[in-house]
Amino acid sequence: MPWNLPFWHVFRFAVPTMCAGNVCVIKHSSNVPASALEIEKIFLEAGFPENVFNTLLIDSKTAMEIIEEELVDGISLTGNIDAGSEIGELAGSLVKPLVLELGGSDPFIVLEDADLERAVKVAAESSFLNTGQSHIAAKRFIVLEAIAVDFIEAFELEIQELKIGDPMDEETDIGPLAKKEFLDSLERVLKDVKKERCRTSRLRRGAE
Repeated sequence: MPWNLPFWHVFRFAVPTMCAGNVCVIKHSSNVPASALEIEKIFLEAGFPENVFNTLLIDSKTAMEIIEEELVDGISLTGNIDAGSEIGELAGSLVKPLVLELGGSDPFIVLEDADLERAVKVAAESSFLNTGQSHIAAKRFIVLEAIAVDFIEAFELEIQELKIGDPMDEETDIGPLAKKEFLDSLERVLKDVKKERCRTSRLRRGAE
């Protein structure tokens, strides 16, 4: 299970699985071990017997070896496409049931007749859901050229209103990154954005 929604993703697969009479073991994301252990504690406090839900503090290689064990009857993964491909190949070779929820980039489409104010507000909320660290966040915008300039300007203003701060503060919109490793990829994204801003500026000048 992934780090970005460390409790919700686990409960969503574990509760119905156990209600159907199964037991679960979880290899959680490596940067949320405390969340993983807390989830196991919650199930025990709720009255589940020991070993009905177990947290395994292991690496990905060991997790793949466990999938091969005869006692494992099914696999659930919420994660990226690379991990899904690797686990899907293994599960398929073993003919074991598999549920995958992988990352994507569905388009956020804005047509000419859209309520622009509402579209901008929803776009900002969708983009920065969970500090923007969500696999279902809006990432790819397709806006018709006739309203593109107005949308971009309004979207930029909406983003400027977001509050950056303590993630434990309910008024905070943007908290810290989950991993230091994300800094490099974020820097690349920012460089791409700067290039795109140059193109947008040319678009605006053309509109004027």
